[in-house]
Amino acid sequence: MNKKLILILICLTAFGTAFAQTDFTPSAKSKATSGTITSDSDNVNANDIFDVGRTFFSAGYQPALTLGNGNSFGKMSGFWAMPINDIMTVGIAGEYKMFADRAETSVLNGANGVNSSITLNENSAFNIRPVFKFGAFAFSYRIARNNNYNSVEKKTTLIPSGTDVYTNKTSGSGTKWEHEIGFAWKTDMFKLYVPIGALINMNTSINEAENNSINAPATTIDKLNKTDNKVVSLYINPEISFPVEIGPITQFQTGINFTIGILAPRSTDNLTTYSGTDYESSTTPNTSIKEDKYIIKTEGQSSIAVGTFLQTTMEWKTWEDKITFIAEPEIGIDYTHRNRGYQTTTITETPVDGDAVETVINPTVSGYMDTVTPYLEANIGSTIKFTEWFELRAGLLYKFIWENTISTQSYELQEGGKLSKYGYDFKSEFEVYSGVGFILGEDFFIDIYIAAGNFIDNSGSNNFPVDPATTTQFSLFDIRNYGVQLSYRF
Repeated sequence: MNKKLILILICLTAFGTAFAQTDFTPSAKSKATSGTITSDSDNVNANDIFDVGRTFFSAGYQPALTLGNGNSFGKMSGFWAMPINDIMTVGIAGEYKMFADRAETSVLNGANGVNSSITLNENSAFNIRPVFKFGAFAFSYRIARNNNYNSVEKKTTLIPSGTDVYTNKTSGSGTKWEHEIGFAWKTDMFKLYVPIGALINMNTSINEAENNSINAPATTIDKLNKTDNKVVSLYINPEISFPVEIGPITQFQTGINFTIGILAPRSTDNLTTYSGTDYESSTTPNTSIKEDKYIIKTEGQSSIAVGTFLQTTMEWKTWEDKITFIAEPEIGIDYTHRNRGYQTTTITETPVDGDAVETVINPTVSGYMDTVTPYLEANIGSTIKFTEWFELRAGLLYKFIWENTISTQSYELQEGGKLSKYGYDFKSEFEVYSGVGFILGEDFFIDIYIAAGNFIDNSGSNNFPVDPATTTQFSLFDIRNYGVQLSYRF
């Protein structure tokens, strides 16, 4: 492997340590070698477009899987780049993914009822990035959108009358937009890359329920629960790499990842209406009410995350350069601070006879959490080129994580003190990759990969930083994803 290929490795591991940042699916060749050996499609970004030597087009596809939310969509991607002359190069990368399913069930409920449900899940996303290089400088702009919707409708129906005595519908939707500007500067001594971006998360969940009793006196209970949550995160992740020749060492890379999260007030509205019988007020004794409304608002939330890392790239070649090994050990530390804010509860009760009464429960406690996470990561990739047209690939990734968390509850809102709790957690991730590559006529490439292993998936969390409660641990033999990619050089 030549030095040109080594220099392409700058940003692959950095994406693993950047907070909340997303990017394009790596190429099939890169995936098969644990992100250590790349192909042309990995160069369509401001950091690596300097290494595009010929015009090419590449397209890839990854089937839908159920393991890992971030990889459970059917992904389609396309990459194109063209050097105009020795100074200018243009390129564009695009990716689209979608997933949808619908399920219906119906079972008997005793002798005169039927329980039925309809479940719907829809997810879609796109990611587009044009890139432009002029001399020693390169620029890119990326826009991405991720949208999801899920709903569950349940009801109990009497037979043969067809009357619905119970209905419940739960739905949730989330939209995430990301805008990123990338800048790169390459010299003979170093290469600097600075991505700056903003993420906007908008999430809503709604629960509607209606319960009609068939017993006298007739009773109807309606309930509506709605939660709105919006998060804006701004990040800047500068990194710099230095090509070197020290034994097997070919590169050093270091950088800083910085993200600040601004959380809009979170609101949970719970509305319950009653009819057909008397329901006593929770705040005013001996008072019958027809409507309860609870509004819980969380304010003062914020978060900040910063991290740094040092990575080294090492390369070995044997068997007349037909076998290549690349190792990329990395050491880093991340710090996050999350202010959980404080909650204000407003209760509005409407009596059967009389005007609405509002009760405000002022907050008495607030909280925040500090997390320091040192980690050690090692990526090892290898290729064996048996002939000029066939290549066998494999890769390993291991990551050791030591997470230290201090959670603090503050009672200063009621002139109290603070209570802190410390906890730590050791985690390890291990993934294995494999794949093959076919080279037809020197300009047409077919690459295939498969990935499996013990890994942690936290892509289902909409919180920032990621809430450990939303993570999922998979076993060593779980297949994470697989895919195929076709490329052609003009």
